[in-house]
Amino acid sequence: MATGYGSDWAQEEFGGAALGDARLTKRLVGLAAQTASRPHCSFPHALSPADLKAACRFFDNPAVDTDGMLAGHLVQTLQRMETLPVVLAVQDTTEFNLTHLPATEGLDYCGSKFTRGFMLHSTLAVSLEGLPIGGYLNSKHDRPPGATVLWRGFHALHEISSMYLIMRKNE
Repeated sequence: MATGYGSDWAQEEFGGAALGDARLTKRLVGLAAQTASRPHCSFPHALSPADLKAACRFFDNPAVDTDGMLAGHLVQTLQRMETLPVVLAVQDTTEFNLTHLPATEGLDYCGSKFTRGFMLHSTLAVSLEGLPIGGYLNSKHDRPPGATVLWRGFHALHEISSMYLIMRKNE
């Protein structure tokens, strides 16, 4: 595994994406490399205006889906997991309340009959020493995530990873 969060890391993690078009995979690798050095930032703060527009076009492309984007990352994660005797799977489910967006299609009821949105389940694999091995996002209602949803999911994984590392340091 590459140790830095630059283009080599992004190529290793996302170069095996199953998007059906090498140009889409190249865009994904570029987005990962650009945003990895600023994981605490939203897309508008991590990307230039031109790159932000390109990212929005990328995520709006019907050929781009979560499974395809994460295919290479999952292969890398599984390879790292196979080298360890024990792997912890830290999980979180987040409810996205989109009731305030009544025109949004494809939403289900969440939590109550008055709340419309969807659930996003994220899992972070970590070693017993606390080293993050990889993560996965899974929409409980299989609604294809847009740019905002996917980014929030990655932020949730980052927060879980950070909190786990903090807890391990305090033991």
